[in-house]
Amino acid sequence: AAYGMASVASIAGDALKPHVKALIPRLYRSTFDPNVLVRDSMRHIWTILVDDQREVLHEHASDIVKLLNKDMTRQQWRVRESAALAMSDILQSIDWIDMKDMFETILVCCFRVMDDVKESVALAGQSLSRSIMSLSVRLTDPQSNKSKDSKEFLSVLFPVLMNQGMNSNVSSIKAFSIRMVAKLIKSAGKDTVQDSMEL
Repeated sequence: AAYGMASVASIAGDALKPHVKALIPRLYRSTFDPNVLVRDSMRHIWTILVDDQREVLHEHASDIVKLLNKDMTRQQWRVRESAALAMSDILQSIDWIDMKDMFETILVCCFRVMDDVKESVALAGQSLSRSIMSLSVRLTDPQSNKSKDSKEFLSVLFPVLMNQGMNSNVSSIKAFSIRMVAKLIKSAGKDTVQDSMEL
């Protein structure tokens, strides 16, 4: 069925493009499906419909992130896993302004999938946590000119990190939270971190 869809997309081509806005978020998530046949087919459709991936991700960032947050809580493990992997990927491509209103939910969902009963989903959660770690270093880089982004990021991050991460009974979540604070002290500076923790 998945390959059938790819064939239809290939034939339809331009006819599908007016519907891209509605298709993009779910299609993007499906390009990370654990089933290799589905994943390859969805990636084929993606290449047919998307001319410039970076531009499309920026244009549809809000809709994609919103869907992925919802999908990380779905009942089907394949949906949770693909959503976590897709979120891990998109966080490396979009700007803080595209995610700031949903970042608290991203972090909470990350903790949730890190503690998933399905091992492959929990591993996808670990991948997402590493992307969040990289994002934190990028946003708090003192060489960056985005000090406003850094302050906003830290003001959202620390309440969740301290209240849910540090207090978690799940060892991987607690370890991630400790590593995150250590990374931020190194990248943003001890004073900045202390100020953010006191907000």
